[in-house]
Amino acid sequence: MAEALFSEIEQLPADRREERLDQTSCDEPVRREVESRLSSIANTLDEVSAADAPTLEEAPRVHRPLKRIGNYSIKRLIGTGGMGQVYEAMQEHPRRPVALKVMRASIATDRGRKRFEYEVQILGRLRHPNIAQIYDAAVWNEEGIESPYFVMEYVEGRTIDEHVRNQDLDIRERLRLFLEVCDAISHGHERGIIHRDLKPGNILVDGNGVAKVIDFGVARATDSDLRSTEVQTAAGQLIGTLQYMSPEQCEANPMDIDIRSDVYALGVVLFELLVGEMPYELGGGGIPEAIQVICERPPQRLTTMNTSIPRDIEVIVGKALEKDRERRYRSAGELGDDIRRFLDDEPIVARPPSLSEHIRRYARKHRASASAAITILILLVTSVIAIVYFALEASAQRDLATREAISARSAEAEAISEAERANRNFDRLQSIFGDLFGDLQQQVRNLEGGMEARMLMIRMGLEHIDQLNLEAERSERAQLREQTAIAHEAVGDLMGGYRTANLGRTEEAIEQFVEAERIWSTLEDEQPEPRHLANRARLLRKQADLLRTSSPEEAMELMERAKPLALEAMRGDATNALIVRQHYAALEGIGDLLCEEAPSTLQLSDALLLYVQYRDLAQNLSHRFPENRDYNRDVGLALRKIGWTRTQLQQWSEAETALRESLARFETNQELEPENIRHGRDIGWACWYLGDFHVIRSNHEEAKPTLVRCMRTLVTTCTSQPGSADYRLDVLDVLPAVSESLHAMGFAEDARALHEETLLQLELCQERNPENRPLRRLLEDIRNLKLTGAR
Repeated sequence: MAEALFSEIEQLPADRREERLDQTSCDEPVRREVESRLSSIANTLDEVSAADAPTLEEAPRVHRPLKRIGNYSIKRLIGTGGMGQVYEAMQEHPRRPVALKVMRASIATDRGRKRFEYEVQILGRLRHPNIAQIYDAAVWNEEGIESPYFVMEYVEGRTIDEHVRNQDLDIRERLRLFLEVCDAISHGHERGIIHRDLKPGNILVDGNGVAKVIDFGVARATDSDLRSTEVQTAAGQLIGTLQYMSPEQCEANPMDIDIRSDVYALGVVLFELLVGEMPYELGGGGIPEAIQVICERPPQRLTTMNTSIPRDIEVIVGKALEKDRERRYRSAGELGDDIRRFLDDEPIVARPPSLSEHIRRYARKHRASASAAITILILLVTSVIAIVYFALEASAQRDLATREAISARSAEAEAISEAERANRNFDRLQSIFGDLFGDLQQQVRNLEGGMEARMLMIRMGLEHIDQLNLEAERSERAQLREQTAIAHEAVGDLMGGYRTANLGRTEEAIEQFVEAERIWSTLEDEQPEPRHLANRARLLRKQADLLRTSSPEEAMELMERAKPLALEAMRGDATNALIVRQHYAALEGIGDLLCEEAPSTLQLSDALLLYVQYRDLAQNLSHRFPENRDYNRDVGLALRKIGWTRTQLQQWSEAETALRESLARFETNQELEPENIRHGRDIGWACWYLGDFHVIRSNHEEAKPTLVRCMRTLVTTCTSQPGSADYRLDVLDVLPAVSESLHAMGFAEDARALHEETLLQLELCQERNPENRPLRRLLEDIRNLKLTGAR
């Protein structure tokens, strides 16, 4: 009763609500509830109006004709929108016409200004023929009110919807024009920029018929899209761009918007360009009703509005307009690619929802049972794969028997059959592990229940390894047993490898490494080769890595076993760089174990000797193979360990020299291979060790910039490769330590600014990678960190 009465009275003008309530016969509790809810709305509107109303200082600025802003003389007012005023202006140096947009939102905080400056730097890098370039941006201060403004390329033309109507373009011509828009939006997305306000009014077509997207990223730079949506939604007024907003945008949460929100808006624009109408009838109601339509009702069908629209185009538009962004095109580029396929008379990728998509929808609605359903589904799939595998194996055996019967008198034919059989085993192994530990792993790792799925795939892989073991025992071919050893090592890395993303199953990982090492040992007994020894040393070292925390004594024992094997392998083939690396990796491992858990001076001295040998061997490889940056990197890592060890031994001068040389090595690598993001990570950690050295030495002026550079470099590395667990953990581990050090040195404000800067970059990265759940967790962890941090 109360809900129905409230819904009825809410639609009335404010001055008639009380009268209508008095006329209604209702129980006193119902009346009190309705009065309370109406009062709450009135208070909210008062607060919103007070917050959004122009101040006395703002009013003259908004309405008074402007003559000049900075280096720009104002010619005329082009238009006024929800975000601000747009002027045609003349830039003096260089002299050219520009569009100058003054935003309504003021920048009142340091973080707001820093965010604005950061966004402007990104927007200024956009260079695309279908994007109106941003020439300049700054903050305009008038009478104490600071408002951002943008100076953009001036485009003289019509909006895209007006252009297609006036030129009476056919469907294919409209699609070709729309492709230019997709290319422009894709260019921005590739650089991490979301438009956020796509609509025909922000897509102009110049006199040459070229589409130009304007206002790219402007809303994000000032957060004005969020402010506008919050204020006007609360007031119950329909804002013009709401009909182009995606369902997630309607929720007014800026952290939940990503490039697929632009894909949705492109779908609405394309719908409008094709039939001249919107996909939804929003009616004349308020914001809540409009949002409900956008979030819940399906769009109108294009083919019912215009029967000449091809079915494929309706499917493409429908995929762009999916309410669940997981089912939309993942980017504007994908949308454009499907349109190109249609124009080139090729099959499109988009299709109506499949059976698997219906299953995913069910899982989202019934999360409690989804995990079990996913597990059952994967079991079914793996069972089918296993059945097919053994059916193929049986077929192959039957074919082999047939061939052997036909060629029973030919020993040569038997040898060929055996070779074919071995080749099939190699191909099978490669295919199995390509599927189980390649594409399928990547596809399921970010899904709900993904860890369980990975475990099922591992078990399936182990079954295949058992089959390969049987084949290997029957075979005289050493190659097949080598492949089996490699397979065991691959499973071990996935289950608990120390230096790789893994499932944390340490004991099972060790079992796999032990089995792989046993196979290499057997091969070594049969035919001694240096590489067999090197492989054994590597597997012993991997076991030691996994035991260094829980059982350091056992880890040291394994490393002591690995060291002579690696040394003997190097003596057997000193020209093989990979074998030499295995030797100094063993030296490094023993040195690392000696430095664990408050080492004594004697342990540090012993470790230092091992690190020096490590450095010398790596330096020799670097001189022999100067084009290989890995060896130069090894030298840098060895120097870093030497610098740390000498710091603990209070050998200050030698320590600083080693740490600076380590940093220089990594900087050289980055200069020679700027595309290799690993070098950036190396630089970040080198800065940490050097900065920490300066903290210990109370050299604060050197420590601060070095630690700040460390943090910025690691954040940049993380946001460049957000899928890497190591890069994410770097940020989470180092930020509290850097913050603590800065606070201890009296640089609390710098620590706070660095924390805000890190948050900003991670937020932008999350928008570009909405499906990366570990990245989202990292962002939440960073938000929850205390500014002082904790080691």
